Amino acid sequence: MKRFNWAEMKEYWRLHSARWSGIDFSKDPEGLANVCIPGAPLWLNRHLGRIQKRVYKQLFQMIPPPVPGARALELGCGAGRWVRFLSEHGYQAAGIDLQPELIESNRKRHPDLEFHKVAIQDFTSPVPFDLISSVTVIQHIPFEEHDRILSKIRELLKPRGYVLILENISYQMPNMFSYSREGWKDKFAQAGFECLAAKKFSFQIFRKLHFRAQTIGFSLGKGAPQPSPIMSDSELTPRQFLDLTTPSSRPAGGSQVIHSLNQAARRSAAILDSVTEPILIQADSSLAAANAGFLFRLK
Repeated sequence: MKRFNWAEMKEYWRLHSARWSGIDFSKDPEGLANVCIPGAPLWLNRHLGRIQKRVYKQLFQMIPPPVPGARALELGCGAGRWVRFLSEHGYQAAGIDLQPELIESNRKRHPDLEFHKVAIQDFTSPVPFDLISSVTVIQHIPFEEHDRILSKIRELLKPRGYVLILENISYQMPNMFSYSREGWKDKFAQAGFECLAAKKFSFQIFRKLHFRAQTIGFSLGKGAPQPSPIMSDSELTPRQFLDLTTPSSRPAGGSQVIHSLNQAARRSAAILDSVTEPILIQADSSLAAANAGFLFRLK
């Protein structure tokens, strides 16, 4: 599988922004259509957003309350949902992102908050931060940039400052550069951070069952599926990758009735997962999960 380099990832985000920044904020105030699963139904993105927020809040509550004037920075802020959260919880909050349309939109919708179009590697601040957070962002930056990113985070933090991140711990893709849960902890430890907490989430038991049943049904009806070009050695460009991963509005084979039944089953699986996820997160289940949240402190 060919991975994108940093120049290609910046091009990927430019194309992603042009394709997915047209958000109807009256229906999707958190801009989840851009930052969760682009093209997915809003109900699914809201389900994923609620799970993220549950873990984020649990980790955030482990941080001492901010003193007056405390500052927080959100990396890859998207439509600004976490910047707003940090501001509402007592921080002078700022966000950075590579998507120009979203940064401009954020500035118009939230003129009291601070937003910059810049990569973390190139961001500077005359005043250090008490907290830096990031939700599914570092995982989309090539491995060769990670040491530089952690060095920059150290530079931007106050002594004993905190880092709160939610990242993928399972998947590798042309645009996905993840570690295991222990791998993320080791990476930050090498950069001088101690891990205060690590919580797995996105176990997706029922969504996985639905996907497996869907795959079996497809195989029975169509024969064995062909290998995905995304996971092959094909040298996809960022535009080709986006085209391959953009959901189609048309039923993927079969009748509209079958498509509707499949979507109903998909939604039912998400509803069941919304019940089991909090239990599995609280129990720190040994089951496989797609993501994990971490709270680090600079030594």
